[in-house]
Amino acid sequence: MGIPLSEYDLTARTSFRANLSNVLAVRVDRQRGGRFSLYPGSGNLQACLAHVAGPVHIAPWGTYVRRRLPREATEEALASIETRVIKRIARRLVLRSSLPS
Repeated sequence: MGIPLSEYDLTARTSFRANLSNVLAVRVDRQRGGRFSLYPGSGNLQACLAHVAGPVHIAPWGTYVRRRLPREATEEALASIETRVIKRIARRLVLRSSLPS
């Protein structure tokens, strides 16, 4: 049995003022369908991590590498890389990528 991963964007609920702090409380609410444990009374046993990102960043789980291996020794192997970028700024963004040769 796997443990479901979840992610929440807390930007709208976060204070960015220097004199204020942010507190994040995590709880399991079984009344809302939180039946992912094996025994009653259990709670959240997983680490809760905060990931802070700038206005332009790679999405969580947003990089995928696919490969095609050669069928014959004379063929080249191919790889494709897909990256999902989140952009929360109004100005134009130019992305460049390169692979070492």
